[in-house]
Amino acid sequence: MTKLTKIFALFAFTFASSVLIAEDGFIEGFPDIPKLEIVSEIAGDPVVFDTPSGTVAEATLLTSNKGTEALNAYKTALSALGWSCKRPPQSLKCTRGGNTVTFLNDAPQAETGRIILRLAPTK
Repeated sequence: MTKLTKIFALFAFTFASSVLIAEDGFIEGFPDIPKLEIVSEIAGDPVVFDTPSGTVAEATLLTSNKGTEALNAYKTALSALGWSCKRPPQSLKCTRGGNTVTFLNDAPQAETGRIILRLAPTK
């Protein structure tokens, strides 16, 4: 086993053990955003529209725990997938390859969360 293979295996193990991705892999309509096990369902169909600068998509995710926990899990998952993330209170903003994904915690005090996911071209 080469050194690079060992490093990749360690990275994959660390990522898989820290964040659990649901069996269906990625959120429908958002191919670069993993569907984590903490996302219990998606409320309604994603809204997708085109702008002069590119396509924008938005969906509401319902979580099985607090929204802040979901934001932290998404920060870990997206950072491992090459996104550059910032985590101000009640939101998460990540950029990669000309796209920005924003998660907003819509119910910060609730026991189960609702976060709004928005994918748009980086300005």
